[in-house]
Amino acid sequence: MAKHKIAARNELKRQGNFWHEGMALTEKDEVLLKYIKDKASELGYTPLISDVPESGKIKGRFRCRKDAIKAAGLPSEREPDQVAKRMAARAKQITKE
Repeated sequence: MAKHKIAARNELKRQGNFWHEGMALTEKDEVLLKYIKDKASELGYTPLISDVPESGKIKGRFRCRKDAIKAAGLPSEREPDQVAKRMAARAKQITKE
């Protein structure tokens, strides 16, 4: 059985035309990121990508939500203050129902 060589992380090539940190943003990128920024402004915290319109297109360009959030200049949705804000908003929504 042939052994497969595992490439070092820095040797791996990205598949597709994904944005990565350090790349300039195109006009199309800015349009996609506007969905995230607008939702963050509406909610008051960093949204989950699944809560954002056009999430499929965003993931298609930025590969993952972490990269999209980073490109948008927002704090990670996993930071404790962002989690607390999201949970407080959900609790408030549940009490309204």
